[in-house]
Amino acid sequence: MRSVFFDAPNLNILAAPWHWKIVSSLFPPDVAPSNDRAHQKWMAHGQNQHTNAHDEILIALQGCGHYGTQGKVYPCQPGSVFFFNRTDRHDTGYPPSAKGMIHIWIHLLEGSAYALVEKIDKGAKPQILCRVDLFEENVALSMLTQTWRNMRTPNEPLSKFYRSQLVAALYMVVVELVEHSLADPSTHDSFGKRAIRHVTDHVAANKELNFSIDDLALMAGYSKYHFVRLFKKHTGQTVHHFLNGCRLARATDMLAGGHRRKEVAAVLGFKHESSFSRWHKMCLDAARKSARKKEIGLY
Repeated sequence: MRSVFFDAPNLNILAAPWHWKIVSSLFPPDVAPSNDRAHQKWMAHGQNQHTNAHDEILIALQGCGHYGTQGKVYPCQPGSVFFFNRTDRHDTGYPPSAKGMIHIWIHLLEGSAYALVEKIDKGAKPQILCRVDLFEENVALSMLTQTWRNMRTPNEPLSKFYRSQLVAALYMVVVELVEHSLADPSTHDSFGKRAIRHVTDHVAANKELNFSIDDLALMAGYSKYHFVRLFKKHTGQTVHHFLNGCRLARATDMLAGGHRRKEVAAVLGFKHESSFSRWHKMCLDAARKSARKKEIGLY
C-alpha cells in the first residue's frame, strides 16, 4: 500500500534509525555545530528563539539547512533528529532561506502526544500535511516518555543504555506514524475530531478559563485558521461561543459559591472587574433573549 504522506526516500530514512544523527542536550550530539553566520544572525532576534512548555522532537526528512538550539547551530538534513527538552531554547519557525524541507514534529504533552508532518518552503509559514494523535495507552509513546524521564535522573550504571532506548522508543513511535500514513485517507478525519475533543475536555476540566484561541490552536496542533474551521465542524459552534459558555457556567458557580466578582474576573482572564461585569451582563441578557425566542417559537 502506498503511503499518503511519505515517499520512498522518506520511508528509507524513517526505517533506518542507525543512520539518524541525533542532537540533544541530554548527551553529546552526533554532529558538530556549524559556523553558519547567516543562521546565527537570524537566531539573534529574540522572536526567532523560544522554549516550550513540553518536550518536542524534530525529524528532518527532506531539504538541507540548519537548526539552532542552546545557542548553537547544527546541520539539519535528511536523517537529522533533534530532541528538545522543555527547558531547551531553540528556533521557532524557519529563516527566509529555508526551502524544500519536510519535517516531522512530535509534541509530547501530559498523557498524550501529537505529530505534525510539515512542509517548509522559502521561509513561508509551514504547511501542515498531516496530524497524528497518540495517547498514553499507546505502548510506543509510553516507552518514549518514560525513557526520556529516566534520562533526566542521573543513574550511572544505566545511563549508557538510555540513548539507545530513547532512539528505539522513537523508532516505535515512527512506525505508528507510518502505519497511519498507509491508512485510508477517509479515516484521517477522526484524528481531527479527537484533537478537538481533547481541547474541549481540557477547557471544561480547567478551573481557570483564561484561554485564547491561539492557546487552544497550539494545544490542538493546528494553525489558528484551520483550528477555528475544524472546531466549528466537529462541535457545531464557534470557539468564541464555546469559551463564553464555559466561562458563564464557571462564573455562575463561583458567584453562587460566594466568591467576589474580582476573584471571578481574575479566574476568567479579565484584567478588570468592570470588564467582567459588562461581559457578564451581556451574556445574561443574550441568554434571556434566546430563551424568550424559544418560548414564543421564533426558532
